[in-house]
Amino acid sequence: MARSVFRLSVVFIALVAVVLAAIYFAVPVLTQVDTLQSSGYHDHKKITNEAWFEREYIQVHHDDRVPNFGKNATVFTLRSGDWSDPTIWDTGVIPKQDATVVIKSDHQVTYDLVSDEKLTTVAVEGRLSFATNINTRLRVTHFLIYPTGVVKVGQREFPVKENVSAEIIINDAPIATSRDILGVFDPSQHGNGILVFGEFSVFGHDKGKPFVRLDREATKGASFLELSVPHEWEAGDSIFVADSSPPSVDTYLMSANVERDLDINAHAAGLDGWEILTLDSKSPSGVYLRAPLRFDHLGLDVDYDLGDQDIPLEPFLPHVANLTRNVIISSERSDGIRGHTVGFHGSKVNIQNALFKNLGRTTVDPIDNTVLNDQGQVVRLGLNQAARYALHMHHANFPTVSQLGDKPAFKMRRNVIVGAKRWGVSIHGSHFGLIEENIVIDAQGSGFVTEDGSETGNRFIGNFAAVIRGSGLKTDSRERGQGVGHEGSGFWLGSDNNFVENNVVSGVRASGFTLFRTESSKSLINIPGLSDGGPTRLFGFFNNEVYGAGGHGVRLWSTKECSVCKSRKVYIDKTRVWNSTHGLKFDYHSDYYVLRNSLLVGSLRPGSVGIRANHARTAEILNTVVLDMDVGVEAGGLRNRSFAMRDSVVVARTGLLILTPTSWGRKQNVTLANTLLKNPDDNPSQSLITFGKRDYGQRKEKSMLRRPVYLLDYQQDAGVDYQLFRNEQSPSYPLLMDSDPTMGCPEAGMTNAECWDKHKVSFGGEIASCDSRLFGIDGFVCPIFPGD
Repeated sequence: MARSVFRLSVVFIALVAVVLAAIYFAVPVLTQVDTLQSSGYHDHKKITNEAWFEREYIQVHHDDRVPNFGKNATVFTLRSGDWSDPTIWDTGVIPKQDATVVIKSDHQVTYDLVSDEKLTTVAVEGRLSFATNINTRLRVTHFLIYPTGVVKVGQREFPVKENVSAEIIINDAPIATSRDILGVFDPSQHGNGILVFGEFSVFGHDKGKPFVRLDREATKGASFLELSVPHEWEAGDSIFVADSSPPSVDTYLMSANVERDLDINAHAAGLDGWEILTLDSKSPSGVYLRAPLRFDHLGLDVDYDLGDQDIPLEPFLPHVANLTRNVIISSERSDGIRGHTVGFHGSKVNIQNALFKNLGRTTVDPIDNTVLNDQGQVVRLGLNQAARYALHMHHANFPTVSQLGDKPAFKMRRNVIVGAKRWGVSIHGSHFGLIEENIVIDAQGSGFVTEDGSETGNRFIGNFAAVIRGSGLKTDSRERGQGVGHEGSGFWLGSDNNFVENNVVSGVRASGFTLFRTESSKSLINIPGLSDGGPTRLFGFFNNEVYGAGGHGVRLWSTKECSVCKSRKVYIDKTRVWNSTHGLKFDYHSDYYVLRNSLLVGSLRPGSVGIRANHARTAEILNTVVLDMDVGVEAGGLRNRSFAMRDSVVVARTGLLILTPTSWGRKQNVTLANTLLKNPDDNPSQSLITFGKRDYGQRKEKSMLRRPVYLLDYQQDAGVDYQLFRNEQSPSYPLLMDSDPTMGCPEAGMTNAECWDKHKVSFGGEIASCDSRLFGIDGFVCPIFPGD
């Protein structure tokens, strides 16, 4: 008996030990799952201990939680079948007004109705497909696709047929910022939109090439547009005709907060020079319109002889875009509670040939997010919540080398986004996606955006952005309260780690393309398996075009914290800017960019500048043409250490303006090599090269610093080389006294020659070696001979 008890005791102790060991080893696993969930980067599909519709919320990025709008459902599926079949629903009737509907995980439902019943929620655990051969319409406030859910509006092989439409309308319904009768609590305002954690694919009828260039100018009153019309464009399509005129002083000054009728079929006349009309019929040479044009849509003649310059002078003519799509995702009211579309981590998004109309709630006003305490209680309700955009990928995936192949991580192709609020298309913390041949028309802040600088390997190919109105507020990465991308840019890219090719921007308040890498940018990240595993700079900026920009065609921002940039330059290649206020700006610490093979054409507006390089430590221009600017090129100045322009042509009232250095860092050469300088009308009072200064506030001019200026193969005359000196570098020029030897002579009453002999200090750090001059150059032009 004692032996039996002993055996039972041993077995019991062993069992207890096993249980304790299991608990001991399980705790770290559970803790790890909790940690991953709190970061938002976990595999939703591996967590199967309860149905998704039973959860309180779905974790997304860090501590961000999306309320489970499917919880407390009022209607469930009993089996697979057609939505219109009452027998598939547990209530025995088709879901009605205010219903919260859940399609359970093992069910497949086909949506086959044109319904005006306003559902509160459709939450998909299983599969929901829209019929593709009949018209459909779904009205819903919260369209939630769980991690296990699949929603298909058309399929690749069977898109929504050409003669039918599929509509998803987001209801104009109050946001649940206090607990409603269903227990939904949404203080961070995630809801009222399409929320994707699983798979969401859209395949509308393909309208072919979404935008084309006019073959000939179109004038006011004309009813025919001459262009190579895509075969798929048809009578009844909505046609956008871009404004090609130079921006006027008051262009796009309309307050961003003033509501307009954003219906693409009821565009208000006379607001801008762009217009939306209806295609009546087409011919082999163009399209006929149902109403005549209200504005001129003119091109630009470039009649300068550029010699052997290898710059393609393609027709400078505006574009025409087709805005019609037969899959339509929209807000019920543009001036009500608007919907948004977002793909979260783990989502699979493939959206093609859809219209996103009047979506997005975040405006260009300063960002004002809801503040919660540690207990999840509302401290302050936000009035302008960030991240509620028309079409948005939000921390959707990790960057991995496997996604560098032909299959993008997500895809947006040939869609139209019209009437967006702050941003049209936003890519945030998401990587290796394809954003191709989309159109953004009439957005507030920016058309296409990569938000925080982590975005890597995305391809922006052949997109079109127009009528981006902007906030009118100052732009600076340090104004974090305002948020970024509000100023009115066609593309606002917080990362230069993506590919930007063959895109067109027309009619924007600020810049066509803004590469705005902030000092905290994470764009140069490590991608396991790629190269040496170190920081990577994936970038291509090729064959992009801007016209009608109120600011710059292209604006570059800081690479200050970029350790790899010195060895991996980025090329801004084959860029065309015309009828815009300015060409390209190397802004705050925008170093290690090279502009090449580009064409920047202005309209001789006073104050216009072709290339501004005074803020970059390094700026390089190769084989580029600058035409009809007030100032062709600005170099030197605030932060510019080295500047080189080679094999180029500049036609401007002032060809090259060299600015006096300030207190920033080492000063290297300004080099102009094999570059032709001309005035637009050969006016003798105009300058080819001159010196000047800009007001940099508290930054004092360091006029004693040496900064050689070299003119090599001057005016494209091989072997004709000069060094250029300022007038103040004459030996007899009297210097001011200053205890700082970078700002004046340490001793009063001395000339350059005297101060140099005694203190090795002179204006420009060097005395002019001659007193020769050349026409159009403000300064001494001294020949450089071999061996100098």
